[in-house]
Amino acid sequence: ATCCPDHAQTLLRFESRLKNHVNDGKGILSFTIFGGPGSGKSFVAEELAKAVDPGGNLFQSRIFNISQFGEPSRLLDSLQSIQAIGLQGKIPFVMWDEFDTTYQGAQAGWLPYFLMPMQDAKFFDGSYDIALGKCIFVFIGGTFRGEAEFREWAMNSKEGKHLKGIDFHSRLDSSLTVPSVDIEVSDSEAWVDNSPAKLVRALMLRNFLKKQDKLEAINPDLLAYLIHVPLQHGVRSLQRIITASELNSAPVFETYHLPPTDVLQIHVRGLNPNCVDPVTDFVEKLTGYDVPRNAAPLGLKWKK
Repeated sequence: ATCCPDHAQTLLRFESRLKNHVNDGKGILSFTIFGGPGSGKSFVAEELAKAVDPGGNLFQSRIFNISQFGEPSRLLDSLQSIQAIGLQGKIPFVMWDEFDTTYQGAQAGWLPYFLMPMQDAKFFDGSYDIALGKCIFVFIGGTFRGEAEFREWAMNSKEGKHLKGIDFHSRLDSSLTVPSVDIEVSDSEAWVDNSPAKLVRALMLRNFLKKQDKLEAINPDLLAYLIHVPLQHGVRSLQRIITASELNSAPVFETYHLPPTDVLQIHVRGLNPNCVDPVTDFVEKLTGYDVPRNAAPLGLKWKK
């Protein structure tokens, strides 16, 4: 589910492109997914695979975190395991997580190692060229926050050109950027801003709070805080704040259920470590926020 129309259209386009490749394509279909920390990049890739192959009959998914490889032999091992999937009659759906990680002191230093597989659907094992067959490669960014930033680096930076960034980019079928939950205005203006990030956060909050069986309502100030406060690590921080809250069997999510300040500091940008009541301190600065103090909790009607 998404509340961003542009992102929805992009996902539908990707689904169609994947189906076409499964039915009529050859070789490797490659695309990138970018987004901030905790934005759900891997989740989007997995959901795209499910949309095309809901029964799990076509794809066999693999995820490799490039930042853990250390040396090219690890990549070779991964490509050999991908080839084995193809020999078993499945289409490898491969997620290369943090593909743009640093290698040998160079940002996105692994790019040249992917050029041959992406172009020719094969790799060199030290003695022979090994065919990979039909595959899907999903390159999930960990350094660049968006496709535009990566493209600029690949096309125009000295380092990007040296690492064959242009060649890598030219082999991509397409790219998507997961919508951010960051509100790009000052804290005081966040309430009156019409950023779609608020809807994204609200959707995420709904998903997280669904898991609290006894919860029936939420304090309005707390809800305003969770939707507008600047987060250190995107959706991941929002989730950690919820899971670290002392809800237990509480029917109403109140401000005092939040984790202590030292925990909030990890996930909230600019939090004063000496603040006694971070929620009140934040919402009082919101321009246009006129919810009365001690207002009644907001019922989570969708839970009934």
